[in-house]
This record gives sequence, C-alpha cells and structure tokens, in this order.
Amino acid sequence: MNTLSYARIVGTGIYVPSRLLTNFDIEKILGEPIDDFVSNNIGIKQRYISREDETTAEMSVAAAKMALNDAGIKPEEVDMLILATDTPDYLSPATTATIHYELGTKNAGFFDLNSACAGFVMALDVCFNFFAGDPNINVILVIGTYNMSKFIDWKDKKTCTIFADGSGAFVIQRQKSSNKIHGKLASRYYSSSEYHDALGIYAGASKYPCSKDILEDGQNLHKVKFLKKFSPQLNIENWPRLINQCLKDAKLTKLDIKHYIFTQININATREVMRILDEPMEKTITIMEEYGYTGSACIPMAFHVYKKKYGIKEGENIVFCASGGGMSMCTLLYRH
Repeated sequence: MNTLSYARIVGTGIYVPSRLLTNFDIEKILGEPIDDFVSNNIGIKQRYISREDETTAEMSVAAAKMALNDAGIKPEEVDMLILATDTPDYLSPATTATIHYELGTKNAGFFDLNSACAGFVMALDVCFNFFAGDPNINVILVIGTYNMSKFIDWKDKKTCTIFADGSGAFVIQRQKSSNKIHGKLASRYYSSSEYHDALGIYAGASKYPCSKDILEDGQNLHKVKFLKKFSPQLNIENWPRLINQCLKDAKLTKLDIKHYIFTQININATREVMRILDEPMEKTITIMEEYGYTGSACIPMAFHVYKKKYGIKEGENIVFCASGGGMSMCTLLYRH
C-alpha cells in the first residue's frame, strides 16, 4: 500500500488585494501600448497589487483563515505551518513566525520554503512526506503568497506587466480510514540551474547586501529583474515529460486525470502543453486573465477557483505542475 496516502485537502482559501490595475492602467504608467501583447500572448488582462503597507504575512493570514474556516478546523489543531514564498517579510526570521503568531497556531511547527514560483507544489510534496514519516502530524496548513509588487520597477515593462500579488492556502488533514487511497500518488522534480542568474531579486542578501551604492548604481538589483532570457520551450518540453513520469510511477493514464493545475505564467504555454498531452483545455483552468501572475500563490488560487466553480469530488486525480526561477520544476499527482 502506498505509504504516502491517506491525507486530503479539506479546506482552501485565497486572498486578493483590493488595488486593481488593468493593462490600460499599466499603459498609462509606461506611456506605451502593452495590452494587445500581454492579453493575447501571456493571457493577463488585469492584476491586483498590495497596499504599500500590506505584508506577505498579512495576506497569508487572510488566505489561511478562509482555508481553516472552509475546513472547519481551529488554528490550535494545526500541527505544521508552511509558507512557500520568495517575497518574505524579512530575510530572518521566517515569515511563518509572524503568521503563526497572528493565526494562533500555537501547537504547530513552522518554516518558510523558497523555490520561487515552484515553491507551493514542493511544499505540498513536503506535506505529504510529513504525513508518511511522522504519525504525530494530523493537520498541515500550507500557504503560497506572492507580494512581488514591492520589488517591481514600474518602468520595466518586462516585469510590471506580468507580476501581481495574492495568497492561496490549503488545509491538509490525515484521513483515519485506510479503505481508500488519498493524497500524493507520485511526484517528480526537474532543475535547469544554469538559469540561477536569469531572473530574481539579487540585492539585499549576503552576496549584494543592501547599501547606498546598490540602491544608486542604476542596475536595480534590489528589484525583480530578467537578466538573461529563458528558453521559451522549458515549460513546454518538461511539463508533459514530468506529468507522464508521474503517471507511469502511479500506474495511471491520462484518462485517469480529472484536472491539471499549472503555474499561471503564460496561457499559450498552457495551451501547447495540453495539446502535447492530447488533453482538452476544459481539464485545466487559467486565472491569469483576472489575477495576473501571482507566482507561488497561483496554483492554490487556481485550485480554489476551480473547486468553487466546478467542485472537486472524492477520488478525483489532479496534477499540480509548477515552475520557478532558478530554474526548478515540480509535478505532483494527487488523489482527492
């Protein structure tokens, strides 16, 4: 019997900031047209941006409260709290320390996980491994939060047109009955670390500590920047391969998959991956048109929207597939 079974997503929640920016608002900021390209090639029509004083912890708490309420679970019942983010409140301590305090998850351990936008699916994998390895873990709260607007150069159209803010949360609970398999069926990873210096926020930590010189040298390394081009084929080539590997590991076929939830980075990439898989677009969901690109939050946000719109039934098999700067990828096959 699969030792990574018997834990289910029992609650979901999202938080979206109140400040709305459409593509036409961005055009006014940049002084040039961007809507046609961003709408048709990336899929983004609008995005939500956090307040100047709105923190990653604050957004995480809001999404977490919704998820706990959805699950009918009290904060003190949570055994482990995990946050996937690359926009933390501080370098140290972990942002989960603040979330833990604000939520009142007084019996939970906590830590942050940073693998950029792939972080949430990796955090899910960690969750299910906790359930497999520690019989004292019964409830895990896992959150993905993106507060990238704090690091955007609003004169850089490569970044300000894409990135947005938001948070998504899952409550995952051990299932007492072993009559049915729930949880992780398989997971696969892939890395292209030659892109470690391609996209990121490179100043403010130990290599380039924040200083007057860093802030004034014109390179804007304290802002999110594309420094090198990514191969446009990375996701298209690797997502189907990772998915097929997971299916083989779990002894399933595409006919067994009900939903695919992808990183919401590019609608054309999603369409091409579904074409390669020979699967209809109806088996996935895109939310970038409404929410922009919310990085480590986009997969739990998309799952929450899908669940509320269509419902997720017991026993359905779902693929979570994520990519993040670095470059790292993680695919997880989950049975609800």
